[in-house]
Amino acid sequence: MSRLIDVGPEPDERPPVLAVVRLYIIAAKTGIYALVCAGALFLTAAFSHQGMFSAAALTALSVSTACNAVIAVCRAYSLWRYGAWRGLYGQRLSREQYPARFFAWLSMHLVMGVIFAVASGSLAWTVFTHRF
Repeated sequence: MSRLIDVGPEPDERPPVLAVVRLYIIAAKTGIYALVCAGALFLTAAFSHQGMFSAAALTALSVSTACNAVIAVCRAYSLWRYGAWRGLYGQRLSREQYPARFFAWLSMHLVMGVIFAVASGSLAWTVFTHRF
C-alpha cells in the first residue's frame, strides 16, 4: 500500500539496532546496580556472618556478570552489523581495510560474552546448590 506522505517505518519495520541499543542500556544500568548491591551485600555478609547475605551477594554478582555477557554480545552484534569501528585516535576503521583486526575484535567480544555467561551460570549454580 503506497502512501502520499512518508511518515517513517511501520512499527514492525523498525531497525533492530534500536532494540540492541535499548538492550545495551538496560543491561549496563542493571549491571551497575547489581554490582553496587553485590558490594554492599558482601560487606553486610562479612560483618553479620549470615549466609543469607552471602547468597544474595552471589546472586547480585551473577546478575552483574550476565549483564556483562549481554553487553559483550551486543558489541559483537553491532560490530558485525556495521563492519566499522573507531580506532585509538578516532579514525574510522572498516572490515574491508583490516579484515584480520575485524575478526579478532569480533571473536574477542564473543569469547568475552561466553566467559561472562559461564561465570554467571557458575555463580548461579553455586547459589542454588550450596547451603548457606
